[in-house]
Amino acid sequence: MATYTPVRISGPETYRLADMHGVVRDLEWLVTLCDRILRYKARGPRPDSTEMEALEAAALIRYGRCFKRGARTAFVLDAQWLARLPQELQDAHRDFEALRDKHVAHSVNDWELNIPVAYLLQDEEKGRCEVSRVSVQNHRIIGQNPESIDQLKRLAEGLLAMIDVEFKAEAARVLSIVKQLPIAELEARLKDPAIRTGVRQLDNPRGR
Repeated sequence: MATYTPVRISGPETYRLADMHGVVRDLEWLVTLCDRILRYKARGPRPDSTEMEALEAAALIRYGRCFKRGARTAFVLDAQWLARLPQELQDAHRDFEALRDKHVAHSVNDWELNIPVAYLLQDEEKGRCEVSRVSVQNHRIIGQNPESIDQLKRLAEGLLAMIDVEFKAEAARVLSIVKQLPIAELEARLKDPAIRTGVRQLDNPRGR
């Protein structure tokens, strides 16, 4: 009986394939999350605001990861990829990017206001008015409409469809390189330690 056993392959020729797969996984996760958010919004009555804000923030953060350079250096979505989308989705991308950068990740606009107020105690009988206390009123926009979430989902699906073609071509390119390696060298890698996540400190970037 034939068996398939994975062995780790490394080197600069594999970087783009690995980084591309990371973007694909982010976008696939985003599509799944958008579907869940849309189901919640369709249920009625109004879903729990804390849970909904958390889900929508998670969706925008995961979407933003696909366009930010971090440990992924060999492949990242950029303006050239976006230019291949319909204009409606290009405009939506700019809105989502601003929403993520200027509201979810940082509070820099009037979608979140923290306004100091003084409470005046007015006594009409005694004819006096005095300050009783001070506080801060918080006003924050939370929750996107279903049409917006559907647009985010269509953005992810459109990008996935384009990446899929290039991912297959990249996998074929790496396969042709690996097939030129001596089988004995690949068999020796079967003895390598298992691949594990979380083995380094949180603030240490992963290596290749």
